Amino acid sequence: MTYGETLHTTTQRTPISTDEILERIFKCRQITRLDQQLLMSGLLSREAIGEADWYKINQVFDLIHQGLIRVVD
Repeated sequence: MTYGETLHTTTQRTPISTDEILERIFKCRQITRLDQQLLMSGLLSREAIGEADWYKINQVFDLIHQGLIRVVD
């Protein structure tokens, strides 16, 4: 079973928090399309995004621009 299949199966059972997605992105130093979709849907489902989440999201973008996080399919 691939990472995407595992994550998809997991999300059908229990929702994954944005913190868990961000932790995985930082740990693996890569972001997949599925990570992006889950992150976007999790953040957009909220009424407001907290300062800590803004910081982490900006950190992901900065690390992508620096080439320290890879964008993969």
